[in-house]
Amino acid sequence: MQRTIVIRRDYLHFVRKYSRFEKRHRNMSVHCSPAF
Repeated sequence: MQRTIVIRRDYLHFVRKYSRFEKRHRNMSVHCSPAF
């Protein structure tokens, strides 16, 4: 796991049952290049 950064993306997910949005997030592991 060298040069790896974790990006947290927050997004809204629509729930049809309640016809409203709920806040969700997902963590994505992204490789970080040496040039960055």
